[in-house]
Amino acid sequence: MTAITYPCFIARPDGRGRWYWTYYVREGKPIADSKEAFFDRRDCEESIRQVQQSLASPVFFFGL
Repeated sequence: MTAITYPCFIARPDGRGRWYWTYYVREGKPIADSKEAFFDRRDCEESIRQVQQSLASPVFFFGL
């Protein structure tokens, strides 16, 4: 098995074969996850790519 280095995304199937991803920061703490089940690993991978590509997107804050 490959040694895990942080930060990273980890994708894994659940007991029913649906895929999820979790993003871990440098300390190995999870800070984000897919919240959605993917029936196909390729769809899970595409979701990770979309998040990675959005890193340069603007951030908007609303409220006080």
